[in-house]
Amino acid sequence: MCMMDRDAAKEALSVFLERSGQRKTSERFAVLDAICQMEASFSVEELENYMIQQAKFPVCRASIFNILRLLMKARLVIRHRYSNSTRYEGCMPTESGICRKVCSVCGNVSDFESEEVEKVIASLSFKRFKKGTFHLIVYGTCNSCIAKMSRRKNQLQSNKKKKP
Repeated sequence: MCMMDRDAAKEALSVFLERSGQRKTSERFAVLDAICQMEASFSVEELENYMIQQAKFPVCRASIFNILRLLMKARLVIRHRYSNSTRYEGCMPTESGICRKVCSVCGNVSDFESEEVEKVIASLSFKRFKKGTFHLIVYGTCNSCIAKMSRRKNQLQSNKKKKP
């Protein structure tokens, strides 16, 4: 989970827009505000729904894509491309990293905490490089997909036994 500090994110966006000579539009700040409210990574569709239902500030999908691209340039949003989905995440520098599980079958993404991983990363040292945050992504198969595959396998075996 990477919730962003709303005021710090708005200030960072404001500085970025000024330095790059771009306009400070209400849509850009509304999308950033919505991202700050998101408690986990999100898809474009989830952000669009949030903008309509929660923020009461509808923004067209093309504008959302453009704003996300801008926020990635400003280093306020990170894009994660998984096997069958693309998810975004607000990202202001934090002290701890993010550990994430991704199902290679259904694409379900979930975060988890691991003190062991935190300790290993903390113990690492690099020459001429200062560590920041980290992202660990573990690919595998979730329990739901394992159960579905097991049911299909059992169903196929029982169908083979029924045929003469």
